[in-house]
Amino acid sequence: MVPDLHIAKLRTGPEKNDVAEESAICYWRWLARVFFLLVGGVEMSMGALLTLYILGMFPKQPSQLDGALITSAFWAGVLLARLLCTFSLRLGTSPRLMQLLLLAACAVCAFSFFYPPVNQQAASLQVLLIGILISALAPGVLCWLDAQLTVSRLSSTVLYGASLSVGRAVVPYTSVLLMSKYSSPSYLFLVCCINLGIAFVVHLLLTRAVRTVARLNAISELSDTVMANSSSGKARTQIPAQKENRNGKYMALVESDVEMDTLVDADEQGEDEL
Repeated sequence: MVPDLHIAKLRTGPEKNDVAEESAICYWRWLARVFFLLVGGVEMSMGALLTLYILGMFPKQPSQLDGALITSAFWAGVLLARLLCTFSLRLGTSPRLMQLLLLAACAVCAFSFFYPPVNQQAASLQVLLIGILISALAPGVLCWLDAQLTVSRLSSTVLYGASLSVGRAVVPYTSVLLMSKYSSPSYLFLVCCINLGIAFVVHLLLTRAVRTVARLNAISELSDTVMANSSSGKARTQIPAQKENRNGKYMALVESDVEMDTLVDADEQGEDEL
């Protein structure tokens, strides 16, 4: 049994719960858009600017073929990780795993910025590792949001796809500006490291926001259940009273009929005696 005081609070608080739930949903949606913007920007920066990175890091042996090979290594890591996430959906939708991947990718980018690779093989290994780490972020978080919340898949896919597109346009442009301004291709990894660090913080906030929405949904469901039970209890108490009232009226009617019958019988007997 739920106490009467709690029932009264739930009766007076549905509107407040609805407002809080709407604000929380709006909050986590904006966080999700920022997250996908950052992750999409890192993917496109690494996938499109690695050729410039190789040409700038090894000016003595400039070769576009080497840039194509290192770019292929990055996309090979992306493909490998997404295939693994396809076969292990539970791992792909784990928030803790997403946070671990973000931290690991941020650490690798920071290491590549402060300690540039000495040869192309080391650079290929680094970008392969980065591709493996960041490739599962966008689809994993999207599947997790779809599993946690009842949101239209079409609207969420369109919104988050638009965020990915904006990130893929803005972040690479910023990387190119910094690389050209400071004449250092290593700033590509600095931009990716900063974006991944911000994405880690945003993911923490997103996880808390989604849990808050789930808690508010549970509270609203509990309030609906309590209201339904309280209304059914009132109906149950009203039904016996109505039955008792009807039975009382019926007994009074029967008694009046019996009295009328006795009066009629007495009149008939008096007429017979006359």
